[in-house]
Amino acid sequence: MDYENSDKHRAARKIACTKAWDCDLAVRVAASRMGLKRRMVSAIDWVLNDFDRVIVIEDDCVLHPSFFRFCSELLDRYADDERVMHIGALNTLYGTGTNTSDSYYFSQRFHCWGWATWRRAWQHNDSDISDWDKVLESDLLQRTASHPRLAAHRRKNLSMVKAGKLNSWAFPWGLSCLRRGGLSIIPRVSAVHNIGFGAGSTHSRRRPPFARKALGISFPLKHPKRVEKDAALERASCRFL
Repeated sequence: MDYENSDKHRAARKIACTKAWDCDLAVRVAASRMGLKRRMVSAIDWVLNDFDRVIVIEDDCVLHPSFFRFCSELLDRYADDERVMHIGALNTLYGTGTNTSDSYYFSQRFHCWGWATWRRAWQHNDSDISDWDKVLESDLLQRTASHPRLAAHRRKNLSMVKAGKLNSWAFPWGLSCLRRGGLSIIPRVSAVHNIGFGAGSTHSRRRPPFARKALGISFPLKHPKRVEKDAALERASCRFL
């Protein structure tokens, strides 16, 4: 495909550059096609070179407006807490079975359908999985998973990334967080609708059951009493792997 001159590329660039965004806008267009993994990493690097935090939205993710306030408050609250490395919009349980009155819980699943992080966390990202052999020799994947299916899912996909068979930045980022014992914040309800499925999609054809309408997050937020993984909820979420 002629990347620079495709109709889809021109349409996407027009939206980014001409829409009346209610903010200061900086646009960076790659000179050539870089692929998903390299382009996502380079874009996040670019933003965090000038700012200490970032909210990442890919083109197929439609976020509920409340997610931005959710991120803003929690990016401030956990700005200096090294234990927390990721704030996500997706809850694969879609709010069902989330037996908590808190507004969110902590997990070691790092969903990429709309998310946020800090420079102090992203600096540990190893998109090349440079120590993969050591990871395989260790019990890291088993120790950090609340269900054997999650450990197997991670091993399979990270192996594919390392072998060049899966062009993903998200699995290496999740592993980078696991190496440091990092936690992810997952909202009580799912605040994102991923519309990137079907015949015209680039990577995914089949729509998973949790790709549904984005739900609103209620305020004021009710915070968990402890900053620690909710293993029961993480384990329940593994039914959708």
